[in-house]
Amino acid sequence: MEYAVECLHVSKVFKSVVYSCASVYPMPLLQLAYALFKRKGTVKVIKALDDVTFRVRVGEFFGIAGPNGSGKTTLLRIIAGLTYPTSGTVRIFGFDLEKERKKALRMVMYIPGLVGIEHLLEPHLPVRLALEKLAIPLGVPANRIKEVLEFLGLDKVEKIPVLNLSTGWLARVILAVGLLKEAKVFLLDEPFQGISLETRKYILSVLKKLTRLKEATVLYVTHSIREIEEYCERVMLLNEGKIVALGNVRDLVKSYIKYEKVEVELGNVKSKKTLEAMVEKIGKNVGLKLLNLRVKEGLGYITLMTDDSRLLISSLIEYAIKEGIKILTVKVREPTLEDLYLKVFEAEREPEFRPTMCFIHG
Repeated sequence: MEYAVECLHVSKVFKSVVYSCASVYPMPLLQLAYALFKRKGTVKVIKALDDVTFRVRVGEFFGIAGPNGSGKTTLLRIIAGLTYPTSGTVRIFGFDLEKERKKALRMVMYIPGLVGIEHLLEPHLPVRLALEKLAIPLGVPANRIKEVLEFLGLDKVEKIPVLNLSTGWLARVILAVGLLKEAKVFLLDEPFQGISLETRKYILSVLKKLTRLKEATVLYVTHSIREIEEYCERVMLLNEGKIVALGNVRDLVKSYIKYEKVEVELGNVKSKKTLEAMVEKIGKNVGLKLLNLRVKEGLGYITLMTDDSRLLISSLIEYAIKEGIKILTVKVREPTLEDLYLKVFEAEREPEFRPTMCFIHG
């Protein structure tokens, strides 16, 4: 199997000197004074990444998430060649980032956001001319520039100076730079701050299309767990520089969270005791937890947590037929990647479920 990115036992350690003395003087002056008088501070060691190993397949849309300070940006900056790992190996399409640096980095496009676009293009120039000037040292033919402009819809704004574009159009321009560079690996480091929802969806859909065609591989760092669920095949969760979960999105959710939420609406319910008796009876054969139970004007509403929704539903139907209770609707809601994220990082919040199927019985 061919891999676009391989990170093997990658660690990154930052060291800083802490001076434990109260003073009204700025820290640089204190550091100079300590150096002159040969006084030593305390060396503080921070492990931004700790023995991180993973591989990303060619054409994969790979999600990376974790709390602030978990090492996500440090990891992407290492892959982008902007900082060096303390130890470990990084390969881009088989090229060792340390030994074959130029070959490896030619394939990478790092997009940390819209900051620094002036380092990629001359912002006072119109879009088309700015991209043409960029393309000259890359040896990109004119027809390729035209293709990229049309592909991203930039032909509509090609005569407008880059600095006059909105953030949405700037995002497309940065993506155009990557396409002209013929980057094979796009490193997205929370690039959509301040960008409208429709624009970010457009950019992500373009990148998704490129991954399907095996023309690009995407590593996407974001706090939007739902976007990872929508666009990414696999996800890696980082915490304090370590991998705490890695794998297929759906498989991870199933392996970490075994329960489903079942919401039932019933008719011909005489009283609250009728529903309580039903739950007690079904609970003898099915593992469940009652979350909510209420009765209003002959209608009953039950919310249950279970690890086997199919068995629960069949038991429910059997009991209802026997007791003359009418089942109106049954909704089964599976847990999401967001629930997994919160469980992994031990956040205290009642899981939020999304409906996946609904049964209606007359």
